[in-house]
Amino acid sequence: MAHANLHVAAGLALATALTSWPVARAWLAGAPLARPLGRLLLVSYALGAWAVMPNLATRLGADPAIHHAPWANVFVGHALIDARTRGGLLIGELAIVAILVLHYAAIVAALARAERR
Repeated sequence: MAHANLHVAAGLALATALTSWPVARAWLAGAPLARPLGRLLLVSYALGAWAVMPNLATRLGADPAIHHAPWANVFVGHALIDARTRGGLLIGELAIVAILVLHYAAIVAALARAERR
């Protein structure tokens, strides 16, 4: 079973990848970035939380077999990740930090751009 950090990182990465296009389009068009960047952050954190739901359910007393059930893949490929990975604490933490640094850099860049205008 993969560590919860790896699942959170997978959710954050997927959502960041899916919602970065509107941010890039707004940046290139010179449009305001608050809404697309806010959407990126909200969707990323929500999908990160969604991806770790089977871990939370197990902690609350649910059967650990849910980690390997095919329907658990609804939680950002949870069963698939668990079947392929043992552990994942360090790589999950590193991925979370990298994604959060990316988010922070995007916010700082957007603020700097808005200040220049």
